[in-house]
Amino acid sequence: MDTKLTNTNLYIPANIKTRVEIVPGFGWKEFGITLATGAIALGIAILLHILTARESIMQGIFIVTTATFAAFVVTRKDDFNRSVMDSVRILIQFSSEQQKFKYIYRDPFRPN
Repeated sequence: MDTKLTNTNLYIPANIKTRVEIVPGFGWKEFGITLATGAIALGIAILLHILTARESIMQGIFIVTTATFAAFVVTRKDDFNRSVMDSVRILIQFSSEQQKFKYIYRDPFRPN
């Protein structure tokens, strides 16, 4: 059987999600990170409450809600599939790489 390859274009539809998202840009992976951050913040709040022996629990509630909301904002992806955490990771990786500056040294006192 003679097969002839034809030049056909493959069109990938825009705005197709490849994973299940709870809210747009926030899937199960981000939910796990946010849940872990909330649990760590809850542990810190309980520890602070025990060590300081204060009757007010509002500080602990403030710590837990602030940390959980910050984790939600930092891990939520935008329309370009990049979160704040990804941007910071890319920035750190770029700044730690060796920079290449290509230049030619020219003596200002000697003409070419």
